Amino acid sequence: MVELAEVQEFFFKAMLHGWAGDGKPIAVTDMPGFKEFSFQDSKFLLKDRFSSTPESDKSSGTTTIWFQDVPIWNMYYAGWYTKEASGVVKHALRQAYENEVFRGGRGQPCTLTKQMSPDSQEITVRYNNVLRSNGFDQFEGCEDVRNMSHNELCGYHRYHGMILL
Repeated sequence: MVELAEVQEFFFKAMLHGWAGDGKPIAVTDMPGFKEFSFQDSKFLLKDRFSSTPESDKSSGTTTIWFQDVPIWNMYYAGWYTKEASGVVKHALRQAYENEVFRGGRGQPCTLTKQMSPDSQEITVRYNNVLRSNGFDQFEGCEDVRNMSHNELCGYHRYHGMILL
């Protein structure tokens, strides 16, 4: 049987090859409007499938890990982010995955000063991640990005998941 620590180690490695890392999404042929990041090693396979539309900032997705062709771990997420806030989320996720810090499978809280668009002033943006439970075996929470200069919400995602063993 597989150990939980081994699954978690694979999770961090795989997610660095996904949206927050160097991965390139591909279209999911049997699910129009969905894209996926996929990463596999000798025992494990991870697929992160997500959907969004050009008509809104909303998105949703699932991340599943298989061990020898059996699904063993799932995460579900949904919400919305402005395009500008997405870069902050990506930074927070990459930071957590590189440091192998599990915060509900999402990012580490951070504050960044950045220019949200080419013609705007620099602003301070805060990524927050509030956990209701945080075991790799079962977790739930909500992340958000706020423009601290105007105390304005730039988006959020709710997430939850668990081990299936």
